[in-house]
Amino acid sequence: MKRYFKYLIIIFFFLTICGCTAEYNLNITNNTIDEDFSSTIYKSEIPQNSDIQQGVELDDPITPFIDNDQYPFYKNNSITYDKNIIEEDDYRLVNYKYTYSLKEYSKSNVLKTCFDKYKYSYNDNIVFNATGTFYCLHSDELNINITTKNKVLSNNADKVSGNTYTWIINKKNSDNINMSIEIEKSSLSKTINKYLLFVVGGVILLIVLIIIFFIKAKQSKNNRF
Repeated sequence: MKRYFKYLIIIFFFLTICGCTAEYNLNITNNTIDEDFSSTIYKSEIPQNSDIQQGVELDDPITPFIDNDQYPFYKNNSITYDKNIIEEDDYRLVNYKYTYSLKEYSKSNVLKTCFDKYKYSYNDNIVFNATGTFYCLHSDELNINITTKNKVLSNNADKVSGNTYTWIINKKNSDNINMSIEIEKSSLSKTINKYLLFVVGGVILLIVLIIIFFIKAKQSKNNRF
């Protein structure tokens, strides 16, 4: 069952329990999806070696999240996120990034493990629908942000700010989420496709006219003899 998947990427959604801050962000274009999540982790929230040596049983998902590699693809440990950690006196800023092609995102670790029922497609328009249980909520509230400069054809976001569409998942709705967004692919791509279709059609028409011309010319030559 999905509830028992223990991929470390899910730890990200756990971090707000300890007072850390975290959001899940997707930036969608007509060709790629940039996945980005950052967490500010205060050092006071991380269990210390002295606590462990004293025999205190600690549930510490934070240290592995910081120290270990994380994987963007479902059941694939050969590709890792780009990780950046900024060390400050009292906290660490941990950032993970990965850029998917539209096709690759269908194998996203987060998509596969966190959402109960989902539909993701990218052929005509970019469509994402998710319903049912959200398995990765371990905090009071989580914001999922989708940003795009492409035209949004439909959405049911909880709030919209500029080009960013936000869904708020909390304990009240995590068992019955409803996320939906449909994004038009770049109008430039559509214009190029129409132009290519026009060019190909024109070339075919030209070839047909040339063939007809040579047939007519041959018939005219035969008639003279």
